[in-house]
Amino acid sequence: PSYNLLFPEYSLCLSLSHIQSHLVSAVGSFISSFGFMVLRAKFKRGMEYESRDVVSTLMHDMVSNIVQMKESDNDSDVDYSRRASQAISTAFDADSLSALADFIPSIQSLVPDAVKKENVGCSNWQLVLLLSKLLCSVLGQERKIFIALDDLQWADPTMLQLISDMLISISKCPEERQRLIFVGMYRNNEVSSDLMLFITNLMNLEGGGSANVTSVKVSPLSLDNVTEMVMSELRLPRRLVSKLADVVHKRTHGHALFVVQLLNSLISDSTIAYSPMLHRFNWDQDKICTLKTADNVASLIVSNLTSLSSEELLCLRIISCFGIQVQFNLLEILEVLGLAPTGGFKPYLHNLNDLGIIEIISTLVVFTHDLIQEQVYEGTPEKERRQLQCDIGTFLGSMISLDANFEPKPIDAAIGQLYVSDTSDNEDSNIGVASLISIATSQINNAGPEFFSDRMQRTRFASWNLRAGKYAAEKSSFRAALHYYKHGISFLGGDLWLEDTYDLCLKLYEGAALSSSALWGESRVSMYANDIINNVIFEDSLLAEYLLIGSLHASGQCKHSIARGLAVLRRLKIDIPITPSPEVVMLTLEQTEKEASAYNFSQISDCQRRVDSKTRNVLKLVDAISKSCYQIASPFLPLVAC
Repeated sequence: PSYNLLFPEYSLCLSLSHIQSHLVSAVGSFISSFGFMVLRAKFKRGMEYESRDVVSTLMHDMVSNIVQMKESDNDSDVDYSRRASQAISTAFDADSLSALADFIPSIQSLVPDAVKKENVGCSNWQLVLLLSKLLCSVLGQERKIFIALDDLQWADPTMLQLISDMLISISKCPEERQRLIFVGMYRNNEVSSDLMLFITNLMNLEGGGSANVTSVKVSPLSLDNVTEMVMSELRLPRRLVSKLADVVHKRTHGHALFVVQLLNSLISDSTIAYSPMLHRFNWDQDKICTLKTADNVASLIVSNLTSLSSEELLCLRIISCFGIQVQFNLLEILEVLGLAPTGGFKPYLHNLNDLGIIEIISTLVVFTHDLIQEQVYEGTPEKERRQLQCDIGTFLGSMISLDANFEPKPIDAAIGQLYVSDTSDNEDSNIGVASLISIATSQINNAGPEFFSDRMQRTRFASWNLRAGKYAAEKSSFRAALHYYKHGISFLGGDLWLEDTYDLCLKLYEGAALSSSALWGESRVSMYANDIINNVIFEDSLLAEYLLIGSLHASGQCKHSIARGLAVLRRLKIDIPITPSPEVVMLTLEQTEKEASAYNFSQISDCQRRVDSKTRNVLKLVDAISKSCYQIASPFLPLVAC
């Protein structure tokens, strides 16, 4: 595939695949010497549900850089940090700072007034406003920022929209937008409709005069490109390498990574070797022409990994369990827990880096190409891979006491013990406890419920997914929340709605229905809500009924929504006539006016916060029914509203 980049404000040139990332990294290093703050992040294949965390990490890095400048020996850095802190404090009120602290915990170290509060959360629209204002506040202090986001094709649609809206918002600030370079990288053979909308939005910025946008399409390497590469590597003139280059180009179809891997393979197996007699590299052209090579770059990469030591291979297999990249701090945690190659990870990372398999970028260990990570991961025997992920997950879970005193007992008591307190930072590892919960749970999920034959184990890991899902939902990361809730349900398997899993099932299904509702997935809401309604007592189904009625309204089935809602209210002993007469409506309005007149507005609006969960769910039901009544001017509207 070829690769595209988008550059609002400035244009650059790039090459392909991992070379593309290296180029952007080199450009970032170069312009950082001119005072640019360089921020990079990468989305992961098959892990779209973590996209929100990718954006959060990007903003965390920006704030952390400003915090570190406080201790700089450079007076201009110290002054910049002070001015940025002051600008942020001025731009936001206390509630906004609290919401920012929930999304970017490091901002508490920069702005003392940014106090994180429990269950704050914010919608994507609020995040757009907050992050846009934050970036504008920082850009307003006369320092330029370089942001590079890689593999946009694997980003969650919601986050693509958030990034797009944020860039559009910043483009309306004439001074600040001049100090931002945004680089977006994606593969043009994996462009979804959501990514196409993202691209179109950025292109429209140039049409409106808000930004200079350059799109660079990187095609496969030409024969001349490959010839130049071979000439450069072997230090030989064109006439000597032209036939070799032609074979390499045909075998690789111009795929840059394949070219590099094939040439390395030919040199490592001495097909191309240095000749003391000729004083240059030499090869048998007939042998080159008849050479059998792998059909694709992935297969070639795997064949080249066979030369690694068992410890180096174990190192790669552990890293591959985390996806395309992993924090080095996390590998250090695994060393402490005893899950690492002999001597730890460090002795092997440098050689793997020299071989071009991984690269170390700041605090991250990154595979140089997702194909390498994919082949290392899938090349690990399935049983060994699942055991490895089980060990990683349970080891990390033990570090944050997810398994503390887990004994066979009523599941609601077990859940209570799993709810350790959340903290943003972990002094020993610099990785938040909540992040470790997500990582540990994801490792267990990748091992799969079928790997665990013990029922208590599966119930325990279902509880982990409930915990991870609630954490994600509190961050308004509903796609991630739904991912965990669904996995939690799958871990229970055939043990759904039993006496000892009843509460756990209810919480998982309610979480899945709520998350689906936030994602406008009406069919999924209906599925999860109906599962709850069909398996629990009536009092426990009220939240599910509210969600189901809301989904019916959202899909335009207002009459069905009203009919179902009224049936629920009647089961609650609320007297609503089958056909409301004008006399009944007027009498109801008069009674409501009389009762409401005894309270002021603040008392009425505050009542929902002081009621029990059942009453709160009934109020939600009434609200959902009222929306449908209002939508079609139903005669039941005054009765329901009153």
